[in-house]
Amino acid sequence: MSLVPIFGGCGSRGAPLPPVYPNPPSIPGLIVAQQGSSGIMQFPQPEVSTIIGGQDVELESVQVLVYAERYPVLNVTVLIEGLKRQREVMVQDAEAEAAAAGVRAYLAMLELIVGADSWVPPPPSDDPDAPVATVRRRTPDEDAIHRVPKELLMQWQNQGLAADTILQSAHQLTDAVEVVSNTLGLPASIVDPSQPPPPLPSVGDSIWYESVIAAVSQPVLQKETYERPLQVSAFLGRAAVAHEVPVEQFDAILSIIEPPPAPPSVVYTPPVPPNEILQVSVSLGTPALGDLRTRYFFAVRSKSTQDVPGEVTTVVSMAPVPVPVAPTSLNVAIGSSGVSLTWDPSVADLLLRRLGPKALAYNVYRLLPGGVTGPTPLNPAPLLRPTYTDGTVRSGETYLYEVRAIIQESTLLPLLSPKRESRGVKSDPVKVTDRYRPAPPTSVSLTRADNIVTLQWTPSTSIDIVGYRVYRHPYPAPAIPERAELPVNEPLPDDPSADQASVAQEMKEFNEMVRAGWELITDGMVPFSRTFDGDADPAVRYVYAVEAIDAAGNLSTLAIGSEEEDSDL
Repeated sequence: MSLVPIFGGCGSRGAPLPPVYPNPPSIPGLIVAQQGSSGIMQFPQPEVSTIIGGQDVELESVQVLVYAERYPVLNVTVLIEGLKRQREVMVQDAEAEAAAAGVRAYLAMLELIVGADSWVPPPPSDDPDAPVATVRRRTPDEDAIHRVPKELLMQWQNQGLAADTILQSAHQLTDAVEVVSNTLGLPASIVDPSQPPPPLPSVGDSIWYESVIAAVSQPVLQKETYERPLQVSAFLGRAAVAHEVPVEQFDAILSIIEPPPAPPSVVYTPPVPPNEILQVSVSLGTPALGDLRTRYFFAVRSKSTQDVPGEVTTVVSMAPVPVPVAPTSLNVAIGSSGVSLTWDPSVADLLLRRLGPKALAYNVYRLLPGGVTGPTPLNPAPLLRPTYTDGTVRSGETYLYEVRAIIQESTLLPLLSPKRESRGVKSDPVKVTDRYRPAPPTSVSLTRADNIVTLQWTPSTSIDIVGYRVYRHPYPAPAIPERAELPVNEPLPDDPSADQASVAQEMKEFNEMVRAGWELITDGMVPFSRTFDGDADPAVRYVYAVEAIDAAGNLSTLAIGSEEEDSDL
């Protein structure tokens, strides 16, 4: 027997093995945060050159891997349907448990009479809604899927959602339904299927019921987070390289973060070097259809000059929050009723989805000293139109305003819907100069008792009224003279020594009413909407005129009251 040489086998010099290069080091400590319509990724700068297994490894670039998936969002309507499905499952499980108990009793009876070998199992149920197993036999994942409303589960499947996304959404829905159910005091299970809990009203049947569900669900919906873990192996099978940053561009995206100062200590500790952090921006402009949103998964890995990728150790999930684009073109005008603000409305959110006007509202803030936005908006309720008037301003003060857009997610009650504000558009400083007449008093009534006439009137509706002045003239009185918009001796707005009280107490020789023959019967300003004329001639009938004066010294038009019913004034 002769030996035949074998060529090309293991260790053959005719087929050398390709070189094996080590993987470059992994990049730990990835952090991702949303900034508008971008995801900001921060991670430590890896070593550009290192030695691994005795071989030099040179870094060529850092790869940014991104995977985007669609997912559903919980809302009040879904929670109501989940509560109804929970009731259905309770009844089904009670019926299944009762049927199983009957089978067990039947088996025990057969075993006593004819023996267990003679028993034939009953045929399977023809009911398509019957559960495959009772709740005691379902796994947690099976139970979560079983408790999702069938129409909703079919909708998720038709929308092409991944199986693990559907499972995570099912757990999220069942957990939220359990919290809402416990808060409402609904039963968690029943024993007797013949006594099911009362059915829940359908959506639209009871506005009160929907409002209660909305109020109870609000804390649950606000606390919901839609990030989820994803195994590295599953991520690598779905992700793609979105960016690749060469080593030469590291300096352009490098940030130096100084460590916090070390506390004083008698023991010497070496200084901590600053962290060199790379920052990469990734666009989040992948809109989802319908009620779905888009969730992102991020990872980074190094790549060597031998085209060998490094290991991925961390996958970070982020579910961007849809916030509207900030309003633009904030215009400010000073008018008789205060400072009026108008702006151009937002038209989209930062995830590139257009927003209808019914989904948008606005909040107006007044900036505090130092440019800090006030803690609460000026408007008591969200503004549905891009306009607002601040009627609480004071003459001579300077104000700055900021307007933010918000998305109202629910149409049930505005106060119950989650609100997400945009960045604000700010105004230039506005110095208020009041050059407008206040609202006049109305309905002057007179009551005479000999030589005393009591006057009462409805106060001015302006909020900065400092007092009233009253004139009289024997009947018939002359016509009301044309009056200037402002008092004759109004000080300049920029004069810090201006005495507004002196404006209100202008001298009689400069008073158009006095010069027209009317008598000013109040020495000072009347602070209330009532006064007396204690020097009225009992034989004379009078006509009275009342004017309001605001803090800036502006005079209102006159309100007339006469002892003659047919006064033409």
